[in-house]
Amino acid sequence: MIWLNVKDRLVQELGNSFDPKVNFNKRIRVMSDLIAFNYKEDKSVWKQKKGLLPEYYTVYFDDEYVCGFSDAHSVKHAVLEFWKGFKEAYKSGKIRLNQKQVEVVKSKKKIKATTPSEKMAAQIARRLDES
Repeated sequence: MIWLNVKDRLVQELGNSFDPKVNFNKRIRVMSDLIAFNYKEDKSVWKQKKGLLPEYYTVYFDDEYVCGFSDAHSVKHAVLEFWKGFKEAYKSGKIRLNQKQVEVVKSKKKIKATTPSEKMAAQIARRLDES
């Protein structure tokens, strides 16, 4: 199968599944091994360049690896691989649909210290909270 533009094809197939606010087209990146690696240094990439092996693509969402597939596979296979990888990365917290960072709320509990070692530990804890 010849892939004229793999990213456009994936965006076409997957884009309707995402809310427009997610801005899927800008957050997905598809890299070919031929672009990512030097064919003179890697034997498998050299074989891809010569046409002995199918070209391999890697898909990233927000610069996190989602999946990989070759151009010998169908578009349906690529979409399935994307959803499998996306599900795993989403479950593990590596990727989020909402790009805003979640702020960590630090508690301002005052530490009661009576002994010198407890006072030192409290002082260290306050310094860590401030940084």
